[in-house]
Amino acid sequence: MPDHVGWSHHRRIALGRAWTPRFVRTDESADGTILEVQCPGSLRGVHEILREFYIEAAFDPVPNLAPLSVAFTDSLRSQVASRPMIHHLLDNSSHPAGERFFIQRARRHIPYFGYDSDVRPRDCNVIRAHDFFALLTENFAAERLERLRRGELIYDLPPIALFDQKLLLALPFSNQTRAFYGDEVRGLFPYSRLMLALLS
Repeated sequence: MPDHVGWSHHRRIALGRAWTPRFVRTDESADGTILEVQCPGSLRGVHEILREFYIEAAFDPVPNLAPLSVAFTDSLRSQVASRPMIHHLLDNSSHPAGERFFIQRARRHIPYFGYDSDVRPRDCNVIRAHDFFALLTENFAAERLERLRRGELIYDLPPIALFDQKLLLALPFSNQTRAFYGDEVRGLFPYSRLMLALLS
């Protein structure tokens, strides 16, 4: 990677502040094996659209379950010290229409920059994106990374390249990292390994 998003960037990130992804979604095979972990959890809007469709058709598939937008906003309130205000970067979303639908439902509970007139970019304390590079190239990246270091905001997708890669699926099986994972964790994923090219 270019140095400005490579080691020089990662050395400055306070890993304790960046933490791990807050919201994820898994892609699974029929037997429940996790084939991929989407970070942040995309396609939530599709779930919300289908749920509302079924309710309008007088069939609530899960009558006692809160909508994902409510669960998401409740969770954010528990993680952010002040009132959550979100800037959601949609430029690399696989389903922008669904994400916008989800935003409209979540806005019933918390405000979003670009949708709510009283929210300015510098007010935002939750940054969501679907791509690591988008986090570092948006207009307020330097200021927000400094605020992350001070503990003033959270990133849904942490500004660390590792979480934007499928490399994570190989870590439980790699000779260098397998000791950090138990067999129960390895059982969640299909066997994965890195193909390493030998350079002469």
